[in-house]
Amino acid sequence: MKRIKLFNLRFEQVFIRFYVMMAVVIGFGFLNQFAIAAILGYIAAIGFILGVGFEMPATSAMSRKEKETILEAKHKTIAKAA
Repeated sequence: MKRIKLFNLRFEQVFIRFYVMMAVVIGFGFLNQFAIAAILGYIAAIGFILGVGFEMPATSAMSRKEKETILEAKHKTIAKAA
């Protein structure tokens, strides 16, 4: 499961998210879809202003059951490939 942390973005990622937000808003604006542009722009803006970052927890932080589930899925995939 991914962990969500606030205020956990590097400065470069903030710039990238800003330009992606602006591209989405301008793109939908040219398509005359101003409501969609406003909603998606608002969501993206809140995301980069709060610095929302996602990371996968280390395997040591996982419970034993989660580790077993991941291993079983890997074994099934390998068995199908063989």
